[in-house]
Amino acid sequence: MENKDFTYFDSLGTEHTVSIDEKDLKIVPKEKQIHDRKMQTKPTTFFKDAIRRFSKNKSSIAGAIVLGVLILGAIILPATIPYGVSSNDNFPTETFLEPKLFAAGTGWWDGTTTITRVYNTDADMPAEYEDKGDSILSMSEPVEGTSNAVNKYAKGGNMVLTANSEDTDSSVLTSVSLGSYDLAANPLSFTAETSEIPEDYAGGVQGEYGIFLVASNGDDTIEVPVKDYSYEVGTYSISAEDVAKGFAVNTLTDLHIEFRLKANASYDGALFVKKAVLSTTSGNATVAAALTKVSCTDANQSLYAKSEVASQWRGSPHDANLYGASIKYVTFVFDTYNNAYGLQKGYTVAESDLTNYINKGWMSLDIAAFKASDRGDAARKALIDSFTILDDANCPIRAIEDFSVTGRKGVYYFSYICTVSKYRMLGYTSMPLHLFGTDSLGRDLLKLSFAGLRTSLLMGVATMLITFSFGLVWGAIAGYFGGWTDILMERFTEILGSLPWIVIMTIFIIKWGSNFGVFVMALCITGWIGTAGVTRTQFYRFKDREYVFAARTLGASDMRLIFRHILPNAIGTIITSSVLMIPSVIFSEATISYLGLGLTGLSSFGVTLSENQKYLGTHPVLIIFPSAIMALMMISFNLFGNGLRDAFNPSLKGED
Repeated sequence: MENKDFTYFDSLGTEHTVSIDEKDLKIVPKEKQIHDRKMQTKPTTFFKDAIRRFSKNKSSIAGAIVLGVLILGAIILPATIPYGVSSNDNFPTETFLEPKLFAAGTGWWDGTTTITRVYNTDADMPAEYEDKGDSILSMSEPVEGTSNAVNKYAKGGNMVLTANSEDTDSSVLTSVSLGSYDLAANPLSFTAETSEIPEDYAGGVQGEYGIFLVASNGDDTIEVPVKDYSYEVGTYSISAEDVAKGFAVNTLTDLHIEFRLKANASYDGALFVKKAVLSTTSGNATVAAALTKVSCTDANQSLYAKSEVASQWRGSPHDANLYGASIKYVTFVFDTYNNAYGLQKGYTVAESDLTNYINKGWMSLDIAAFKASDRGDAARKALIDSFTILDDANCPIRAIEDFSVTGRKGVYYFSYICTVSKYRMLGYTSMPLHLFGTDSLGRDLLKLSFAGLRTSLLMGVATMLITFSFGLVWGAIAGYFGGWTDILMERFTEILGSLPWIVIMTIFIIKWGSNFGVFVMALCITGWIGTAGVTRTQFYRFKDREYVFAARTLGASDMRLIFRHILPNAIGTIITSSVLMIPSVIFSEATISYLGLGLTGLSSFGVTLSENQKYLGTHPVLIIFPSAIMALMMISFNLFGNGLRDAFNPSLKGED
């Protein structure tokens, strides 16, 4: 068979020639039937096919699952967790509780925290935790340290006296007024000890100083030198006989000690005083007590007493400071839940409260018999023995310890010192468990976070629906019709988009307040511009495709072309940008909250993070947990949005 050429013309009038060869033909037996096969697949729709493609995207499914869990948590948890989260709720006994899931002492997520505090050697407990020993699970051995700040629990050290280089001299004195003081009857002696200044001390170098006892004799001022001016440090003493010879009179008033420190034109002078003791051997208790009050045997304690007693050590022109005091530190594991909800001894309860508990049937206590008695030891014991718990789940009183009576003129008020269960006092039937801990107001952070998520999601969804609807219509009209319509609409969009959203938000809040509706309205003013821009771009991309020309040729209207032919093909990218608008709205609300313009009376992510940012250094979980939820939500929305885009328009798969 010879080759045959076949010529035809396409729809554009172009001529095409096809050469047919014998090899292109296949001989089929006459007895074999040739026919089309029946379709084996079921008919489907565009959306069913999109769902099928979405279900094959594992990352999008994971994002959808996490997003669904977060949304369910935002709906269920605020309604089921019984703790308040309003800005007006305040639970001062439950503040800053640590996150807890396991029993205390397990070492992780157990409601405990590790604290380092100054050690109170007298009480053998950390300072400020002396009455919380039952909440301390373990404690390390005290570690020695030094302190250059006055502290109640520090010992020793040096008082630092300074002379400014601009002054000719400087005096730091301790003073005692003894009225008319008989030196013969109350002989005086004085001892002072000064220390070397460390090389790393930045407050000055060793200055030239002298030590003097100064007193008045009538109108005259008399002084006795203990040490003449020099740079030498050490211990200096003056006996009662030396004092008597130096003053040469017996009657003294306004006795005091002066450390005179000379200044230098080129540097600040400094002096470390370890001890300065003024004493008498007369045995006069009154005089001895007065001299002891102004004597410095412990530099830290002398300076610490300055804030509680009349000023003893004072400087001219500078106050005395502390350097090198001995102090101990201890590290311990503290159970915050036992401290907030456990038993507390010595708790004073009014009689009216006890009567209320008795009337509720929670306990029994023979108050009437006790008040009618002589209230002696036997009656007190009878009162304690008459106490019985009738309802263990509700009764906050666990034991009666003692009683107290206040009043006058025959009107007396009885109160009772008890051991109480603090969580029952707060109205709980069992010890609460806060999975994320509590914040500075004692509010449950788990409920607070998901209540904030609920508010933020509602705001995001409301804003997205409004901006999506308006932006879709605006972008579709601009992109489909083009020309002057598009030019005018785009110029308006550019002018509106040039206004910073934060300025618009601030104006709205100042004008109408920071409530939910105002936030949504302010966000919608410019929020639709992004959706409109994406929609316009997609319409320019698809409006000149062949299937649009075919539909227009068959008489399809503009509305049909927009919503039946162009929009379904462009919806993937538009949906992606619109879904991601929700976390964008939440971040915008968080940003404005950091400026102090957050929602009023409602909890949200922005308000929660704004309130807790100042505790980042001391209680980081208050930021970490809400931030983790926000990060999960952002990632989930991104995966979910990309999955929708790929499902609705597979040609865009892999694009950002």
